[in-house]
Amino acid sequence: MCIRDRVSTQSTGRQLGKCLSSILVMSDTQHHDGGTPITQDVFTIGIMRLLKPVVTECDTRIKGVFQSQSDLSAQIDRLSEELEKFMDLSKTPALAPYVQKLVNARNRLNNINVTLSRIMDRLTNIQNTVENENR
Repeated sequence: MCIRDRVSTQSTGRQLGKCLSSILVMSDTQHHDGGTPITQDVFTIGIMRLLKPVVTECDTRIKGVFQSQSDLSAQIDRLSEELEKFMDLSKTPALAPYVQKLVNARNRLNNINVTLSRIMDRLTNIQNTVENENR
């Protein structure tokens, strides 16, 4: 609760106390002066005076809460739209097919290297055999 709310609540509490005191004084004076007892209309008016500021303040604060919730909802919707736009713009292309192509190319290159290595071994063997026969 902020300071403004505390001050407002304290002043409303004082107002309620004054209204209640005046109702009690009215009822006491009417009973002790030999007059008629307090009527329902006077009591109703007193209760209305007592509760009107509280109800008005409550109503004002509730309207403020609804407005705040409406503003918050609008901000959340705006943020959600911005995030969707960002997600649409930042989508990376599917890299899996390209990665698979690179893996396949590497495998083929390894196979070619193995084949070339075998060919080199055979050529070395043939060269060694030719040299041995020429001697």
